[in-house]
Amino acid sequence: FAAEGAKVVICGRREAKGQAVVDMIAGEGGEAWYHFMDMTDTGSVEKLFADTVEKYGKIDILDILLKTNITKSRGEGRRLVQQGGVSVDDKKVTDIGLSFTSDDLKANAIIVKKGKKIFHKVQA
Repeated sequence: FAAEGAKVVICGRREAKGQAVVDMIAGEGGEAWYHFMDMTDTGSVEKLFADTVEKYGKIDILDILLKTNITKSRGEGRRLVQQGGVSVDDKKVTDIGLSFTSDDLKANAIIVKKGKKIFHKVQA
């Protein structure tokens, strides 16, 4: 993703390994940062969203799907959106470029759904 110009956030519980990936990306001219996150801790996931939006100004729907573990990759998220399998606040998402600013997520939490049974509340 960094080679394509994306700003990459590496997250996980092992800082040394995460920072090594960040250093590799930076060494090849990309932009990335490490952020601690524990998927078993809801507060940790919410902090990742808030800090990412604060650092970069916005977060797109594909990153939201990936960071909430609804999808395993941006490609899977892209296909899911294109097939009509994602909704935000009960409105079907058709644009893979849909993004949210920190003000959007601070003012109102959003509910992101995959299909009929999987959903996550996201807020900054």
